[in-house]
Amino acid sequence: MRTDTPVPMGEESLLLAKWVPEAPKPPPGVLVFIGDDEPGEYDDTAQALAEKGFVVAHVRPYRIDDVDSMKTQYDFLKNQYKAIPFFAAAVGDQIPMAAMYAKRYPKDFYGMVWIDPTFESREGSLPDEERTVGLFERIFTAFDESDIDAEHVKDSVRSLPRMPLAVFTDELQRSAKLLSDISHDREITLLVFPKKDDPAYRMKALVRQLKAWHIDRVDELVKTKRGALRWDRERRERE
Repeated sequence: MRTDTPVPMGEESLLLAKWVPEAPKPPPGVLVFIGDDEPGEYDDTAQALAEKGFVVAHVRPYRIDDVDSMKTQYDFLKNQYKAIPFFAAAVGDQIPMAAMYAKRYPKDFYGMVWIDPTFESREGSLPDEERTVGLFERIFTAFDESDIDAEHVKDSVRSLPRMPLAVFTDELQRSAKLLSDISHDREITLLVFPKKDDPAYRMKALVRQLKAWHIDRVDELVKTKRGALRWDRERRERE
């Protein structure tokens, strides 16, 4: 079920879209889509994730590139789920906005997902001049680089916080080549779209990745006495 809650932005407010599971148990995570598109574009994906137990939200800037207004919405959400890991996600041309957010607030998310939409404009579906530029041509724009080349793209990815990053792409060879020499700095997972995109495959891969990060987060928690107690409390609430 989707709810739209007004979040104060000075004298005005911005509606924060949120989808929650029907079961009242603590979710395995909160997935936050970042972008200035409309919340309705995420309805199907968010509802499917909510059925898997996740909370899903969509934060967008009050004005163009206004990262602080998105941070206000994040803080509003975080106050509701203090012990639950938060993950970020962005699709296509929204990726630079998520990258800017992550660079400004590197501790807000446990992991981040970039979903490249080039599968929507493959050869044969659009003329070449109308094709969406590839994922790695877009990443660098978050950091105002002057030229598009492989080194600038790598520098942009290197400048991101050391959080786990999952990249959905159908540009496997190019993606692997660009990321191969920086993967030792952070966990980067390439999730490959089949040539004929299957939404069910994409959803299964996304859920698998989020659950894997959740397990990693639990492993980190139980290393300390306080974390172990917190996880034990969460686990009992799930049962």
